[in-house]
Amino acid sequence: EQVSVPVRSALEEAIPILAECYVRTGKHQARAAVRMTLVGDPAVGTLIDPTELVDPDHRPLDPALDRCLRDTFATLELPPLDEGDRLPIEYSFRFDD
Repeated sequence: EQVSVPVRSALEEAIPILAECYVRTGKHQARAAVRMTLVGDPAVGTLIDPTELVDPDHRPLDPALDRCLRDTFATLELPPLDEGDRLPIEYSFRFDD
């Protein structure tokens, strides 16, 4: 709710891409939360700086899964922020059906 509809939609569209990390690492933690800062850059859109990836109990994720998710976040292309140039948020997602 803190981010614009285009940015939120792009994050939701990224879930299947992020889910590939579970396939590649063989890890089955179905839920994760990321504390991140969205950094707006007019030249490239919005960059994601993930500060913390945790499970529902706020424990760190498996290191291989954490690394894969961080690497994937770095490749995502998000539209520019409407809300300014920096926006700290917590985004929760689940990968099970």
